[in-house]
Amino acid sequence: METLTKTITDIKGKKLSSFKLGTTYFDLHDVMKNDLSRPVVSPSDFDWNSAFGLYLLGRDALNQRAIAKGEDYLRQSLQKDHSLLPAIVEMSSLQYRKLNFDSALFYAKKGLAIDTYDPEANFIFGLASKQAGNYFDALDAFEIASLSSGYRSAAFTELSKMYFSGNEYETAHSYAVKALRSDYDNMTALQLKLVAERILKLNDKFNETKDQIVQRNPLNHFVAFEFYWKNRTEDFKEAFVKAIRSELPDETYLEMAIWYFNLGRTEESKELLKMAPQKNNLIEYWQAFLDRDNPEEIKQKLSVAEKGSPKMMFPFREETQAVMEWAMKNTADWKPGYYSALIQNFRNNKSNTKDLLGKIETNVEFAPFYITRSRLYNISERSKKLTDLKKAIELDENEWRYKKELAEYYLQINENENALQTVQDYYKSHSDNYIIGMIYIKALMANNRFDIAEKVLTEINILPFENATIGHQYYLQTKLMLALNYLENHQYKKALKKVSESRLWPLNLGVGKPYGDMINTNIQDDIESLIKDAEKNKKKVTDLEKYRERIRNI
Repeated sequence: METLTKTITDIKGKKLSSFKLGTTYFDLHDVMKNDLSRPVVSPSDFDWNSAFGLYLLGRDALNQRAIAKGEDYLRQSLQKDHSLLPAIVEMSSLQYRKLNFDSALFYAKKGLAIDTYDPEANFIFGLASKQAGNYFDALDAFEIASLSSGYRSAAFTELSKMYFSGNEYETAHSYAVKALRSDYDNMTALQLKLVAERILKLNDKFNETKDQIVQRNPLNHFVAFEFYWKNRTEDFKEAFVKAIRSELPDETYLEMAIWYFNLGRTEESKELLKMAPQKNNLIEYWQAFLDRDNPEEIKQKLSVAEKGSPKMMFPFREETQAVMEWAMKNTADWKPGYYSALIQNFRNNKSNTKDLLGKIETNVEFAPFYITRSRLYNISERSKKLTDLKKAIELDENEWRYKKELAEYYLQINENENALQTVQDYYKSHSDNYIIGMIYIKALMANNRFDIAEKVLTEINILPFENATIGHQYYLQTKLMLALNYLENHQYKKALKKVSESRLWPLNLGVGKPYGDMINTNIQDDIESLIKDAEKNKKKVTDLEKYRERIRNI
């Protein structure tokens, strides 16, 4: 912490003894006095390839959203020790998140066979049992999970939801109260409590709970809807509708409708979807699903959904998966299969995604469908991938992202001329699109057109973004490749000039110049020495390919 106190300064360079973050002041001398002793280096003899080490790597990868990597580590861990409880429970949790409920149930049972009181294993077993329709298994699992202080509030909340679904509102209310005793700020429990009090006509408690919710979240739309549903007046309805001002209001209505649906409160769900100002295609399928017991309503509402647009639809909720599976059985329309695939893709189930999209055999006139499917083909399916990428461009030739994706794939399979042809005309007419510009530069470099790449690098304006070093890397590679070309032609002064330019950090490339001790100039130094030595001895350089390979690997 001593280093920290020495390096924090104000805008004039004056060293600070304290600083303000938000409304809190921090005294740097106090920080130094309270220097932490937490270890930050692993023991040298810890085996990261052991079952427990692999479990830790998997757990941390999952926390960082590296799902495929985390799952691979967990599988390796369980191969080494199939009884390692933390890895079993983590795998169960992962399979539940991926909507593989049978697998989640399998691993949860395996964990409980080892430790029947493990709180996380019980909680996941409860969730998976609920999905499987094993009502009493779920109740039993949540009750045992509630014995742990870490899972108590969440377990009681799930129990409250289950009793709601069984129309046991007094019991549901009591469990919501229990959940709040363990977590005073449990918003879901507060909302469950409010709904139960509205149904049970506990008006005084209803108003008290309403105040508690508003105190924690003044903009809570749920309270406004409950007031409308309780009183059924146009004024309360208008107040609820006017309060929803988000960029995607239809998502707010859908989220709330699903929340009530999970409690078995279908009428509230239907009303919310009916009130939605924008009926997006997901809402239309949900409306058909909620009326699935009415044959006449199903036919009419599915007809509306089939005509709906998939544009800007990005389903991700696990409840929508069941809706799409139902729709796939009741309509020949391609969109339910596509939406189901998007949900599976969001949950990192690549094989399921590919299977679902592969079953759609109709001539779909929607470019994102082909882009999504193209990303799932393996290296042996080159022709299929190219066909889908080209089809997407054919359907929407003005969408630059599709050209970018096709050009990147051409570069990946070393069809460099095709990559250049894909993007060069577009960039010339859209030179303000620096993302396409960077692909254009990469394609030029792959085709040894370094002179043109140099010109584009001078004109392009790359906006700064996190880790925005690619523009400068292309600049460095281009300048050094040109230097070698001049060297090969014995134009030593021009070669040295390009090496000198490669040391610069132009402002238009989206990245600032680092501190001097953070810049590695080894390759520039080596090439500069090579040029000077060749100029001095007037000898032909024969090992240029070695240097070109070094430049390509920057």
